Amino acid sequence: MSSCEIYSHPEKLLQDHISAVANFCGTTCRDAQPDFSSVDLSADTLAEFCTIIGYCHDFGKATSFFQEYLFASEDTHAALKGSPKTRHGLLSAVFTYQCIKLAMIGRTHGKIDAFLPFVGYAIVRRHHGDLNDFFLEAKDLGETATKEVLTQQLNAIRKETVSEIYRGKIPENSIETFFSEFESILEEIKKEGSLFKIRRTLDNIPEATAMEILILFCYSLLLSGDKQDAAEVSHQRNRDGLPPDLVDRYQQQPDFPKSISPINQIRNEIYHEVIDQVPTLDLGQRIYSLNVPTGTGKTLTSVSFSLKLRDRITRERGIIPRIVYCLPFMSIIDQNFNVISNVITSDSLTSPSTDILLKHHHLADVFYSTHDEDYPDNKAQLMIEGWQSEFIITTFIQFFHTILSSKNRAIRKYYSLANAIVILDEVQSIPHEYWKLFHDVIIGLSTHLHTTFIFMTATQPLIFDEKTGEIKELALHKAQYFKKFDRIELTVRNDPIPLKNFEEDLREHVAAFPDKSFLIVLNTINTAQQIYRSFVEYPVPDTEYIFLSTHITPKERLERIAKIKDTSSKRRKIIVSTQLIEAGVDIDVDIVYRDMAPLDSINQVAGRCNRNNRQNSCGKVILVTLMDDNKKFYYKYIYSDFLVSKTQAVLAGKGIIRESQFIDLNNDYFKMVKDMQGDEQTNEILTCVKHLKFSQLQEKFHLIRDDYPKVDLFVEIDEPSHAIWNKYLAIQEMTGLDRKTAFLSIKKEFYDYVISVPKTKAGRLVNDDINIGHISQEELKIWYDPETGFTPNDGGTLII
Repeated sequence: MSSCEIYSHPEKLLQDHISAVANFCGTTCRDAQPDFSSVDLSADTLAEFCTIIGYCHDFGKATSFFQEYLFASEDTHAALKGSPKTRHGLLSAVFTYQCIKLAMIGRTHGKIDAFLPFVGYAIVRRHHGDLNDFFLEAKDLGETATKEVLTQQLNAIRKETVSEIYRGKIPENSIETFFSEFESILEEIKKEGSLFKIRRTLDNIPEATAMEILILFCYSLLLSGDKQDAAEVSHQRNRDGLPPDLVDRYQQQPDFPKSISPINQIRNEIYHEVIDQVPTLDLGQRIYSLNVPTGTGKTLTSVSFSLKLRDRITRERGIIPRIVYCLPFMSIIDQNFNVISNVITSDSLTSPSTDILLKHHHLADVFYSTHDEDYPDNKAQLMIEGWQSEFIITTFIQFFHTILSSKNRAIRKYYSLANAIVILDEVQSIPHEYWKLFHDVIIGLSTHLHTTFIFMTATQPLIFDEKTGEIKELALHKAQYFKKFDRIELTVRNDPIPLKNFEEDLREHVAAFPDKSFLIVLNTINTAQQIYRSFVEYPVPDTEYIFLSTHITPKERLERIAKIKDTSSKRRKIIVSTQLIEAGVDIDVDIVYRDMAPLDSINQVAGRCNRNNRQNSCGKVILVTLMDDNKKFYYKYIYSDFLVSKTQAVLAGKGIIRESQFIDLNNDYFKMVKDMQGDEQTNEILTCVKHLKFSQLQEKFHLIRDDYPKVDLFVEIDEPSHAIWNKYLAIQEMTGLDRKTAFLSIKKEFYDYVISVPKTKAGRLVNDDINIGHISQEELKIWYDPETGFTPNDGGTLII
């Protein structure tokens, strides 16, 4: 067989595929200009390393076993796929090791030069799976069965053919040496991959995150280059789609609010104070804070700052950064996406194409377009999951489980973070036990990949030290801004109160103030449902009652949030919710009740009260501590005692607290959390990061605590949902790529009707055959209340 007869994919020659992937890896690495000088790795050596893994990653496809499998009939394809001899990853990895080793000969040996061949081996071995713990990657090379399969594969490759394919691409004599010294290469890899050898290398690197960042960057390049070429997806970035003055132009639109109210004056002060710094900023400073009160225009300010900084970096460094806007909650993504979409299209009649503005989370619509092309679903998903857009709006889950992951699918977009500007909105949502972890990883990303971070919140956690210059505050007069606000006062009721008594007090308060809107935020779904039902049972005239929880379908939640924000209705609103409404949902009420919670959560709920600073009005926030019939506090179902105890400590002895005092309270609270928290969990994860224990990292790191197993339920709340469910059942009868592609076409609509509930509460609703539960229209009366959502039949406490 000649090189023209060896294929990587049907209708794609191996030599063409590896050349395309190598070119992508090498060129993208050079363009990104990463800096790994701290481990003595030069930019040229790294680019050469990435190029070699691109060339070598599919070497094993040259076996006659794989070629037979690739062109097999349908009858034999499945059987051949299961054969170890048709798998190409391990043989390709061994070949990669040898080629990188030969390329490194004669180089000045830095801290990791001798380790690079094994890194290349591990990356290529796992390019069709997930990353494994590095010290496990070579253990099976000593097993007889593994060596026999590898030897059979080697004998099934024509040396002359691969020599022709690889001529001029890899170091001379690589092919000859590989065939003649194969067994000794296996032994060498096994020694290099021993726990002792890997630990000795990594312990000589002081920085815990450097090697993890290097590996994820290179791995993501290989994954993206491989998948995109295999799918024949090409993409040129839309470099002119985000002018730096977009927000300025948006603010000049006739319908943009231009009142000279005190709060608008403060918004303008903050806006100009922040963006006026862009021309003189030190571009070596890459971690910023925007810490200003709620309702002062953080979104527009951060977007304008990022666009102007992006423009300056482009002009001065020749690199065009992507902007990645991360939010902690799904409930606020659509809101922010709409705002930013309006900014981008402020002087245009068309919505931005997806290559300009992308919304990415697990429920987002699978659609990708440029100004002249709509991508089919399978290619669209590749572009979306690779963050091939200029401005990406996504979740904390997507971001943090990309930078701390072993998962192939999550890591593929990692290289897009090089030189990116990342806005982390509502950063107080980052769990305190991960502060040190995020500190080290984000410092590493900003150092090695030149990623810029903007931490944005009204309650800034003490993750970085402003005094030492780790983080720079953009709101230069932030203390003055906080002192200017007295929109609300917080009343702390220290005596615990049974839920039944609270219910009665609340109804009396609502009746006594018929012109006031109320928001009641509770810690469990059960308590929220009970309070809501008590209002409905004793309704007050001219009042609209709205219930929110995660056990309401996403479609209904969005409709109810829209109803809350609709100011055309003359009826006052009473909103009962779990804490999903805390941050970012842009609503404005007169009076807020909040069950006991950590101080940052209390602050976020307070930000929904008198948000727009109505004149001659002071919003009221009342903090209560509710307990059940067994005198257990409801906050214990949700929050750690550690955080609540610190909250109670800073609030002790304070009856009524003005908003202008919040900044001092927040500082005291976060200082207490930082001083007294333990770092055991973070140190365990950092050990996994430093020693490249990727599968253990995946097990230990969970941004959202999941204390009990959940199951997804599809709820047929209307006729459209009934039709979608029937489509889903029909799709389940399909197989392979057909089923995946068909589901992508209904994915967004499908998840509009899906809720997650405790598995123990779902009972017979769970269908193990299709791995999802289902509430039919006939079962709605039993399992789903039209007002309060999912209704378990066995009682117990429901969490958010």
